[in-house]
Amino acid sequence: MSTVDPEFAQAAAAMPGRTAVEDVTVQRRQFQGFVDLMNAKTTSSLPPATEYRVEDHTVSVDGGDINVRCLIPTTEAKKTHPLLVWYHGGGWCVGNSDIDDHFLRHVCVTNQVTIVSVDYRLAPEHPYPIPNNDCYSALKWAAAHAESLDVSLTAGFVVAGISSGGNAAATVARRAAGDPYFSTRPLTGQILHLPVIFHSSGIPQKWKSETRSRVEFADDPFLREKSIQRVESGLTYLISFGTAVTYQPDAGFYQADPSDPDAWPLLQSNHGQLPPTAMQICGRDPLRDENFLFERELRQAGVKTRLYKYPGVPHGFHVFFPELKLAKRFKEEFQQSLRWLLEGAQP
Repeated sequence: MSTVDPEFAQAAAAMPGRTAVEDVTVQRRQFQGFVDLMNAKTTSSLPPATEYRVEDHTVSVDGGDINVRCLIPTTEAKKTHPLLVWYHGGGWCVGNSDIDDHFLRHVCVTNQVTIVSVDYRLAPEHPYPIPNNDCYSALKWAAAHAESLDVSLTAGFVVAGISSGGNAAATVARRAAGDPYFSTRPLTGQILHLPVIFHSSGIPQKWKSETRSRVEFADDPFLREKSIQRVESGLTYLISFGTAVTYQPDAGFYQADPSDPDAWPLLQSNHGQLPPTAMQICGRDPLRDENFLFERELRQAGVKTRLYKYPGVPHGFHVFFPELKLAKRFKEEFQQSLRWLLEGAQP
C-alpha cells in the first residue's frame, strides 16, 4: 500500500509548487480558484441538461441558514428515486458543494439517484458541533422533502462524504440510528471516502500500534500530519506541496474534544446499529490505518462492509489528478459501492 504509484509519481512531479498561507480567507479563495479551474475543464463532458434538474434550497438551521444543492434525475419513466446525501471535504474550514458538483451530476444520471449536496457552515467561524449539526439538519430536511425531490426512501437512503465530509457522514449515520425520527425512514447505507475517524491526540492506547500511518506519512505534501493537527486545533494551509509552513499557536479551529465519541466515530462503543458501509482508502494517506481499523470494527460488530484500496497514492489524489488510472477507478468504484448499497448490500 505504501509504495508510490509510478503514474502518480510522474504526475505529482510535474505539478507546480504552492505557497503556504495561514489566513483562512486566502485559503478559501485559493481553493475555490482551483475548483473553478477543474470544473471549467469538465463542463463540456457533463450529462445533457435534459437528463436532470438542479435545485438550490435554503435550509434553516440553529442560528442561521445553509444551502443544499439538489440533483434530480428527469429521464426515467419512474417518478421516484433513491436518495444520496453528500458532504464535501475541506477540513471543516474550506470548500462547498462546487467541489464535487460535476462528478455528482454524473452519479445522479448514471444511477438515477437524487443527490442532496450540503453546504454546511465552516470553522473557525462555526466550530464543532455546528458543522455536524448542520449536516444532520440537512439530512432531516432531505427526508422531510422526499416527495418534492422525487425520492422514495424505501428505494435507498444513503449518506456519503470525503475526508471531513466522511466524518460528517459517519457521525450523522450514528446519530440517525438512535433518533426516533428515522425509525420509519432508516438509512440504508453509508459511503466513506478517506474519512477522518479520530483526533490526532485522541487515539486510545490499545490501537496506537495499529495506527502508524499518521507517523509514516507525517510529511506527505498532500496532507501533512501537522496540517491535520492544526485543522483540529488551529490554522494551517491544508495542501502545501512541499513548501515550508510556519505553525503558530492560536485559539483553535474545529475545536472538537479529542475524546468526544460524537465527533470521532471510532470512539463509539457500539457500531452494530450502523447501516452497510463502503469505504475507500488510499495507501499513502495519513488517515489510512484508522480507516482500516474502523472498517474492521464495523465488520466485527456485524455491519456489512465493502472495502476499496488504492495503493501508492495520497489523500484526495483523485481530485488533483483526475486522469490517473487509479483516479478513474476511484470514481467508478464509488458508483459500484452505491449500486451495492441500493441493491441491498448483498454479499
